[in-house]
Amino acid sequence: MKIDFTKPLMTITGVPLKNGTGDDAKDMTLQDAAIAGLFAPLPEGKASATAAADAFRLALRISNDAAACEISAAESTLIKEGVGRAFGFAPNVSGPVDLLLEGDAIVKES
Repeated sequence: MKIDFTKPLMTITGVPLKNGTGDDAKDMTLQDAAIAGLFAPLPEGKASATAAADAFRLALRISNDAAACEISAAESTLIKEGVGRAFGFAPNVSGPVDLLLEGDAIVKES
């Protein structure tokens, strides 16, 4: 599946989630969250040099081709699991990441 990792993560109210605090905080993109997730330590029992290298290669692909990166279903799962670990399984980050990877978006109904 082809994913646009340049899309911002949206809050439940439909505004972009910020990457940091303060007036100069930029919108957090799917790319930001995905790479942070791929760089998160692997869980006990799944950690290996090969798994770490695979995560790095996927992060590099996302970084190099963020607007139209082709990923597999297994890679999508790897990203989702990593984002969960990297952001403490926070629903405000994991939820939008899952929606964007599945081709959905947050739409605030009036």
